[in-house]
Parts: sequence; C-alpha cells; structure tokens
Amino acid sequence: MDQNSLKPIILDVGKKSKKAIKKLKNGEGELIEQANAAAKNALMTQGREGSPAITLVLLYEKKAKKTVKKLGLASLIPL
Repeated sequence: MDQNSLKPIILDVGKKSKKAIKKLKNGEGELIEQANAAAKNALMTQGREGSPAITLVLLYEKKAKKTVKKLGLASLIPL
C-alpha cells in the first residue's frame, strides 16, 4: 500500500433491527450517521479531510425475531 492510499474503515455496530438495517440501506437513520462520523473521524486523523473516496466496511447482525418460546410464554399457550 502506498502512502497516499487510505486503510479501509471497519465499523462493527452489532445486532440491529430489521428497520434500522433498512434505513441504513436507504441512506437514513442512526447507522448512516455512525458511518459518516467514523469516516470523517478517520479522514481527520489521517490528515485527509478533502479525500473524495474511502472504503467503509459496516458489519451488522440482524436481530432475531421475538417468538413465544424466546419470551418464555410457551407454557401458557395450549396445544
């Protein structure tokens, strides 16, 4: 890697809801704000605030749906 290239930014945001992931893909919401802040911070620390493009890898995990079994109510529902 030469001196002028930037390292990719890897941002792990953990488990997120389906709604939050959908907003991210549409360029809206809290996750896109976190991504923008991380990119801006990385560029500032590397002294390249005016850089036109960077590589950003955003890692997330979709939260599992809440089911009756997970809520502990399985014994209350008759079969």
